[in-house]
Amino acid sequence: MLSGNTVIHNIDPVFDSESKILILGSFPSVKSRETEFFYGHSQNRFWSVLAAVLDCEKPETVGEKKDFLLKNRIALWDVVGQCEITGSADTSIKNVIPNDISVILKNADISSIIVNGKAAEKYYNKYLLGKTGIKAVCLPSTSPANAAKKPEDLIAEWSVINNLLNNYRLGLKRGTVALYPHETQWEYEAKRTIEKLKSILGTTAVDIQHIGSTAVKSICAKPIIDIAVGVNSFDEILKKKAELEESGFYFRESRVENQLLFACGSYYDGTGEKQTHFIHAVIHGGSEWQNYLLFRDYLNENITAAKEYEALKLKLAEECPVDSGREHYLSGKHGFIRNLIRTALIKKYLGKTVKIEIDRPVGHIHKKEKYTIVYPVNYGYIPGAYGGDGEELDVYLLGVDEPVKQYTCKIIGAVLRKNDVEDKLIAVPEGISFTVDEAYKQIEFQEQWYDTEIKLYN
Repeated sequence: MLSGNTVIHNIDPVFDSESKILILGSFPSVKSRETEFFYGHSQNRFWSVLAAVLDCEKPETVGEKKDFLLKNRIALWDVVGQCEITGSADTSIKNVIPNDISVILKNADISSIIVNGKAAEKYYNKYLLGKTGIKAVCLPSTSPANAAKKPEDLIAEWSVINNLLNNYRLGLKRGTVALYPHETQWEYEAKRTIEKLKSILGTTAVDIQHIGSTAVKSICAKPIIDIAVGVNSFDEILKKKAELEESGFYFRESRVENQLLFACGSYYDGTGEKQTHFIHAVIHGGSEWQNYLLFRDYLNENITAAKEYEALKLKLAEECPVDSGREHYLSGKHGFIRNLIRTALIKKYLGKTVKIEIDRPVGHIHKKEKYTIVYPVNYGYIPGAYGGDGEELDVYLLGVDEPVKQYTCKIIGAVLRKNDVEDKLIAVPEGISFTVDEAYKQIEFQEQWYDTEIKLYN
């Protein structure tokens, strides 16, 4: 027997056999129950947001809304089929009986489930997740009660629907070079891929990050998603190889040292020619991991450098044959990327106080093939930071005359080597400064063999 404020859902689900995404709300509002269709309140932003995301006119009538959903392969219903509720308040919902969404899942090719807001997510996880086995994507509520979210914010976050419907550029024929303006959907695709990798790799992955040009919002990019997976051991991720390949991440021989490569796309599963994702497994905290993140972060923080890189990419792409120019394109970028990482690494530490390890203290004798160096200064490195040679980043410690093993100091400058693959940093105790000439006299014992420029930031 129903209690006085028990309400039964009175709106049929909208779907057909072509539906690909299922969007679930929590329970219809009073206005929706009166109009007998979803999101009937005039201030609910569901229809306007969805129309903006899908680049369509906003539907007005019930018939237009149904056609709009089916045309865009979207199924629509609610999690709760019956409950006690006061007005339209989700917080008052109790004694829930969920809808049987299997009627949709059995008759439509649903690949993704979206829940509209936290209440819908709460009830979906409690009553339906165990039955469907499909983890829902929770998007911010379009309800007028969620006033903190502006329409433009909702549109940006709900754009993941284009991702799930594949209504955006993703993937290129192997060997093709083609650049496109940044698409927000690439960010959502990266997030989806990262979550999928986390579910497979578990603790094998220390961290997973979106890298490469699709992670830089201000520049054009090839529509291929690059992901870095930081691991402690390559052996551990290789133990997951079969599981990764079952999920569409195919192991490939890597041309880059110190990393494993997995790739996605129809080229790899044998159904087509497209490459869509590259997964770069590297040692977490190592030089490759550092450089992937340095490059991405520096371009996102420095629009001038980003646009210089974009201009180079566009020039190289124009020079390349459409279907066979990949090698020229990659080799043409190499020098710029290497130099930018060197710049980014130096700028990361300038002005910072760091603790350095000294492996060549004052008086250290270093015998080389043609000469012997006696160190007049303490010379060491920043643990966990890597220079252009792949070794830990070297630091000259000036202003400390006695041999030391460790020292906490301030980075005041850089030694830029024009004829070497690596640069050096210059550090001093807090409160001490040097001129360029003074600094060079201290480090000339070694830098005389290089074409060196010193830059100080006292």
